[in-house]
Amino acid sequence: MAPSWVIPVACLSAICGVAFVFIWWWFPRMWKRGTQQEMELLARERAERERYMQQRNLEAGITPQEKEAPVASAQEKEAADVLTQGKDSSPTSAQEKQAPAASSPE
Repeated sequence: MAPSWVIPVACLSAICGVAFVFIWWWFPRMWKRGTQQEMELLARERAERERYMQQRNLEAGITPQEKEAPVASAQEKEAADVLTQGKDSSPTSAQEKQAPAASSPE
């Protein structure tokens, strides 16, 4: 006859084995389902946000082109002119005024 501890240990081992297999089967399915539901929720929220922003822009009279290209301030335009000034081959009005004064007479 088997010792008295064999039957309880075998039952507990069978329960643990079945639980392990069930979790191994169940957990990945629920993980995938949860991730898919979360992605769908994010997509719905993003679409709702885009519709709201389009409606708000239409009410404000902002076209998509105006929204994408912000208007630069006068200082930003001046800074951009200064940066591109050295790249241009044609002299600017300030350079034209200095050029004749710096040249020697012939």
